[in-house]
Amino acid sequence: MNGLYNLPYGFEISATTRFTSAAPFTASVGQDLNRDTAINERPIINGKEIKRNSFRNFSFSDISLRLQKGFKVPNERGRVILSIEMFNLLGFDNVQVTANRTFGPGTIFQNGRLVSVPPPITFRQLRDNNGRYFQNNSAGSPFQVQVGARYTF
Repeated sequence: MNGLYNLPYGFEISATTRFTSAAPFTASVGQDLNRDTAINERPIINGKEIKRNSFRNFSFSDISLRLQKGFKVPNERGRVILSIEMFNLLGFDNVQVTANRTFGPGTIFQNGRLVSVPPPITFRQLRDNNGRYFQNNSAGSPFQVQVGARYTF
């Protein structure tokens, strides 16, 4: 959603917002079990292959703001427009799980019977035991500021 509002003294303010729910993702085994050279096999849990998009990532939030003011240039027919833009104004983390989607096989055949295998402890995790983000997750953009000037004629 976005909008523009004219403020007193020739200032203009505009904002964009984006809030999304957690996008689905498909867990994978992480290896080529059926030898087709692709590693996109889905785990088998309780004798059934899990469905596509059966897990959720994390939500995404963003609020960005722009403030600008135009000035007439004396003895010229042009204008100078000064602006400041702030992206991710509230500093949302917006970290997404990208690499920790490997669930493992779910079930394996061992000693003549099917045995359940729990997923690795890092499955769908953003942080390690020390509270630091895993480096292979996808980090969102931090708070950023951009200052601009434009001359129109």
